Amino acid sequence: MGELDNFQLNTELLLNHILDGVVVIDEQLRVVVFNVAAEKIFGYTSDEIIGESALQLVPPSLSDSIGIILTKQLSSSHEDRRREIPSITKDQRKIIIETQTSTLFTDTGIYILSIFRDITEQKATIDQLAKEHTNNLLLLNSIGSMLIKIDDTDVIDLFNPVAERTFGVPKEQVVGKRLMEAPLSWDWKKVYKEIALKGSKHEVTHIEELKFKKPDGSKGLMEIVIHPIYDEAEDKYKGILFLGEDITKKQETAILKAQAQKLESIGELAAGIAHEINTPIQYVASNLEFLAESYQDSLEYIEKVEDMLTKLATGHGDQDSIQTLAQMKEELDFDYLVEEVPQAISQSASGMEKVATIVGAMKTFSHPSVNE
Repeated sequence: MGELDNFQLNTELLLNHILDGVVVIDEQLRVVVFNVAAEKIFGYTSDEIIGESALQLVPPSLSDSIGIILTKQLSSSHEDRRREIPSITKDQRKIIIETQTSTLFTDTGIYILSIFRDITEQKATIDQLAKEHTNNLLLLNSIGSMLIKIDDTDVIDLFNPVAERTFGVPKEQVVGKRLMEAPLSWDWKKVYKEIALKGSKHEVTHIEELKFKKPDGSKGLMEIVIHPIYDEAEDKYKGILFLGEDITKKQETAILKAQAQKLESIGELAAGIAHEINTPIQYVASNLEFLAESYQDSLEYIEKVEDMLTKLATGHGDQDSIQTLAQMKEELDFDYLVEEVPQAISQSASGMEKVATIVGAMKTFSHPSVNE
């Protein structure tokens, strides 16, 4: 066996042991070399494809454009070119190959050497990861809560749009910085106290009211959950996720609601007190009306008596006047007045005492003593 035969044999052995596919194309774009790895990728045997057009390895819709590219490369330098090319197998399965091509100038002609590998699954995985990453970003951006995440070195690697709006700081000024170096105007002392207390135990901690400064400079309150990220399988700390919400308006609403409820309670209390006071006031008023009428009738009777006494003293009294006085006395019903007037006075005094007691109780309620 000559040296040329040995070289060809060794070259063939080398090509067939390379894991990447190798194809050599001549100036007519025909396949002249097709190694074992290429056979596995495309499904053709070397006997089936050698001598055939290399363009049958690409989809028909791309054969013209790929043909133009290959023809141009045949007239170019030896420069290596890396491309991703949609291809098609013997069973018409679409794949994507990553190929590096070089132009070979030999004594027997010009050739294109293509070394390639099937990256279909890799590409699909990358596309799927990119899609999942995009979906995750969309999900994170759609969450109505503030999200801040730091890694195991305390460097911020997540700062969602709600966090940007809450602090008035764009993520570009925050992501990549250590937490303590970030321009976040919140109660750092309280945050780090909670991290120190429970972070080392990998426990979730909750700060119900955390003071912070809003973008307009006003004071605000946020509710925040500090969630350590811990990989149980690796027994390793991975960082912390801060999940928060601006509760300033919620707190203001709660205060207004509490005030409204307080006013409502005061209104109900006032209505009850008014009812309690109204009852004794009513019978005091009724008794006063009775006493006023009785006083007026008695006063008229007394005036008649005085008039009669004057007439009798001057000798002008008569029987008719005496009968008139007797009739007035009967109408007055002195026996009834003697019995009812003291009771009316007593009831009125009792009613006023009850009102005074209620008023005193209200004063004590509204102004409790130090001892109470």
